[in-house]
Amino acid sequence: MREPSYQEEWDSLSDAKGSGVKHLHVGDNVFSDVFQVWRVGGRAAPFFKTAPGRLERELDKAAIEPPLLGSALSGSARTARLRVKPVSDHDETLAEVSAGFVGPLLLAFVVWILTEARRRKVDRLFFLARDGQILLSIAKKIVSAYDLPIDLRYLHVSRQSLHLPAVLDISEGDLSHFGFKAGNSLADVFRKFDLDINHTAIAGLQERLGIRSPHAAMSRAEVEQLIRYIQTDDQVRDLINASASSARRLLLDYLEQHAFFADGNVGVVDIGWRANLQRSLAKVACSREAGFDRRLSGFYFGLYHRPENCGSLDDYLSESVGEPIRPLIRAPIFEALCAADHGTTTGYTRADDGSVFPKLLTRDNPQALEWGLKIQQDVINAYVDDVLAVLTAAEIDILDCMDGLARGAAVVTSQVIGSPSRKEAIALGSFPHASDQLHNVFGQVAPPLPLSARKWISRLVARDGEPMISEWPEASVVRAAPPLTAGMMLGGLSVARWLRRRL
Repeated sequence: MREPSYQEEWDSLSDAKGSGVKHLHVGDNVFSDVFQVWRVGGRAAPFFKTAPGRLERELDKAAIEPPLLGSALSGSARTARLRVKPVSDHDETLAEVSAGFVGPLLLAFVVWILTEARRRKVDRLFFLARDGQILLSIAKKIVSAYDLPIDLRYLHVSRQSLHLPAVLDISEGDLSHFGFKAGNSLADVFRKFDLDINHTAIAGLQERLGIRSPHAAMSRAEVEQLIRYIQTDDQVRDLINASASSARRLLLDYLEQHAFFADGNVGVVDIGWRANLQRSLAKVACSREAGFDRRLSGFYFGLYHRPENCGSLDDYLSESVGEPIRPLIRAPIFEALCAADHGTTTGYTRADDGSVFPKLLTRDNPQALEWGLKIQQDVINAYVDDVLAVLTAAEIDILDCMDGLARGAAVVTSQVIGSPSRKEAIALGSFPHASDQLHNVFGQVAPPLPLSARKWISRLVARDGEPMISEWPEASVVRAAPPLTAGMMLGGLSVARWLRRRL
């Protein structure tokens, strides 16, 4: 059936004026969709949300090659955003950012992962919890769309579940991965070793340290002294070794269940930043199969540290395609973009039938879900579906589009991370981030900057390892100040960073 022409639609509206039939014309163009309809006596309902947002416009004008890819990236950002029915301004902004920034960035990253995995002849690719949940979802869509010969799996692991099994000799290197620091209590320390704080050997340590309560925060000197005692006290060492051995058996059986030791090359995927999970995985795996690290590869968004003897290590930011966004990396924000809907893995447990299952701190992730995680994940998945629908219909192999995908990712990352709008800064900056291994303490990743010169100066000279303003200072500034003031403050922030590096 022939579609009516533009003029015929106007004639229909004109005819309806005298017939009593009421048509409602909906559109986002003030002149064509509203004024012209009114001119002929019709009813119009403007719907401006269909107009491209700022990130969609940036993608559209980014000169991405091939041109159809650029159209797919910008158009899919709009269609994915419009699928959401927001109930608040926060939800609406989160949908815009997820479609226009997070989707393009993670899609580029996953395409790089699959390209590198193919180059390294990886047979099975394991996405590590929890950062790997949304990355696995994207990867499955690509593998299914292009029928790629690679096995994709998900591993429930964490710092807490891997570092204890990897303790073989209680070396200083082993202990450094537990992140002991001032402010920890004796109970915090031995919880990471999965030991009862009431054990007589631990009570003896408490007495030797002169700590009044196992739950009292320790000073840096007390933590350092405790670590020395752990390394030299035979009874405590035996306790930790026994706990580590038990945890290692469970972990090895869990890995066996998921074909981690099957023939072929193995890859693991994580965001980063120190590859310590891969280091612990390799150490445990090598305790069962000597030389396992020779067939293990790791794929990361970024790496600040590269441990030895744990297989190959590749990261997106070290590639030429990742170069434009290297200065924009704010690690906790990138972890927020890959948040999962379940709690962290605390260890493993054996069922009556002998199978091993992960133990989760919480069944879901209540803080992230309350923030809007479901919207973020739904929009990202919708975005990838729409991009793949366009490319497969056009018979374009997405693995051949790395440069164009990286170009799009760099453009929107620069906009959101480097120059966020106030709404974007509030939506992403309010993500509840927990930096501690036990996930006990949550804080906004980019809270509003306190407008106090005294606090700025105190942070400038701080030596406690904390960020000067927040994990994402640009967003903290934008959240706290009017646009003109925020611009000047961001300039001052650059100067402050320069000064802090030299103090």
